[in-house]
Amino acid sequence: ITFSVLASMPLFIFTNLAEQPYLIQIGFSVTSLGVIYAITRGIIGLLSTQIFGIEKMLGEKLSFLLVTLIYSFTFILLGMINMPVMVLFVILLYFTRDYKNALIENYIHRHVNSSQRATILSIKNLMLSIASTIYVLVGGVMLDLLSINTMLILLGFTTLVTVLPCIVWRYKT
Repeated sequence: ITFSVLASMPLFIFTNLAEQPYLIQIGFSVTSLGVIYAITRGIIGLLSTQIFGIEKMLGEKLSFLLVTLIYSFTFILLGMINMPVMVLFVILLYFTRDYKNALIENYIHRHVNSSQRATILSIKNLMLSIASTIYVLVGGVMLDLLSINTMLILLGFTTLVTVLPCIVWRYKT
């Protein structure tokens, strides 16, 4: 549950507070954003059909590690590079989000008894709602005080520093 909450928040902040300003900053016009959203979400939908095959190939531990590293380094790159080609990294973020969500659902189904599954999923959703409220407030303040680029770099480092220890702790044996 902790991984789910901590790994979800940076992309939640990006999607709800920073994606549109970032895309405009890297050179897209406001009038082209609808087309960009449609194309990127369409590509993600097509790629999402491969999620379960990728997880089967990588395994659970490596999948969680890759999600964390992709999130972390992609946010850092987005913060450092302001070019239209970075929209490809935005697509990577959203694909990784969908991969993470499928991974967490599979993890819960594999490791939690069916009699406890609904409770675990409810707790996860409650924690996501609470964390979303806190993270949007913090993310909004960060955007007001810092540049989008600095905020993205901080999201990358924060993801690495908070989520990676969860994975190491979970798979320490």
